[in-house]
Amino acid sequence: MRNYLQLMVIILCLLPGILCADWRPDEMKVKVELNDPSDLDKIRSLGISPVAKALPMVYLHLIPTELKKLREAGFRPQILIHSLDDHSSDILNQPHMAGYSDYEATRSKLYKLQKEYSNILRVSVIGKSVADRDIFAVKISDNPSLAEDEPKVAFDGGFHGDEINTTELLVMFIEDLCRSYGNDNRIRDLIHSREIYVLPLINPDGRSTLTRRNANNVDLNRDWGYFWDGSGNSDYPYSQPESRALLKWVFQKSASIHQSLHSGAELISYPWSYHPESVPEADLFDYLSSGYATSSGYANLMLGSGYNQLYPICGTSKDSYYGLNGSLAWTL
Repeated sequence: MRNYLQLMVIILCLLPGILCADWRPDEMKVKVELNDPSDLDKIRSLGISPVAKALPMVYLHLIPTELKKLREAGFRPQILIHSLDDHSSDILNQPHMAGYSDYEATRSKLYKLQKEYSNILRVSVIGKSVADRDIFAVKISDNPSLAEDEPKVAFDGGFHGDEINTTELLVMFIEDLCRSYGNDNRIRDLIHSREIYVLPLINPDGRSTLTRRNANNVDLNRDWGYFWDGSGNSDYPYSQPESRALLKWVFQKSASIHQSLHSGAELISYPWSYHPESVPEADLFDYLSSGYATSSGYANLMLGSGYNQLYPICGTSKDSYYGLNGSLAWTL
C-alpha cells in the first residue's frame, strides 16, 4: 500500500502540473520578479492573475496585449514559453499520455471497482455537468449503503480539466484502499471506523477537452460563494451545475476533513485564500500538514494559507468548505 494515509487519511499527491489547456491565441508563459509586496496587487489591478507563485517570482499566462500592459506598468517579464498551445500539443503527443484515463475510462474503472468490492464500495452520481456528464462520488466504508454515525473524510480532484493527474491519483487511491482491505489491518480499521468519500472528477467536461474551465468557460474553483468576486468568469456564485451539485453534496455529508487535489505547485494550502488573516485552527492545520509532509518524504514542503503561500483568490471551494460547512479543508 502506498503511503496515502497519514492521521485522518491524507493521500500522497505531489506532481507538477501538466500544461494542456485550450489556450487563447498567442498565449505564453512568463515570469516576473516582484521587488515589493505591493507589486502583486499592482499586477492584479491590471486584470491579470498569477497561475503560480514562488517568491520573489510569479508566473503568468499572458496574451500579447496583456504582456504590453505589464511592461507599460514598469514590470520586466521574462518569456518562458512562447506558445502554450504548441507546448501543450507537444506534451499531448508524448507516448506516456496514453496511460491517463479519460472520462469514459474513469467511469468504467469506478463501476468495475464497485462490482468487485461491493461489500465496501458504492458509486453514486451527485449531479451532471454542463454537457450532461456524470459527477461521481465514491463511498468506501464497511457498510457503504448505510449512513452511519462515523467520521467522514472527503477527497476531490479534477476541478481543472487540464490537471489530469489529480483524477488519476484519486482512482489509484480508491484501488489501493480496496485491495489493501483484506490484508492490511490499519486500512481495514480505517474503513470500518470512517466513511471515506472520493470525488475524482468534478469537471468532466474540462477533462474531456483538456481545458482548465468547464464547458461554459467558468473556472469552477472561483465559482464558490465564500467571498466570490467573479474572477473565474462566472456571473454569480454557484452559477454552474457542477458547483451546485457539489455544494449540495457537501452540506449533506458534512465531512470533518475535506481535501482537494490540484497540480501545478508543490505545497499544502489551507484557508484562507481570500484574505491574509489566520484561521482559529491554524495550529491544527499546521500539525496535520506537517504530519503529511514528514511521512510523504516532502519534509520541506511549503504549507500555510492559500493567500500567503500562493496569491489572493476569491470563490474557492476550500474557503467555502471551511467557512460555510466547518470542514478542515485544504488543497494539496
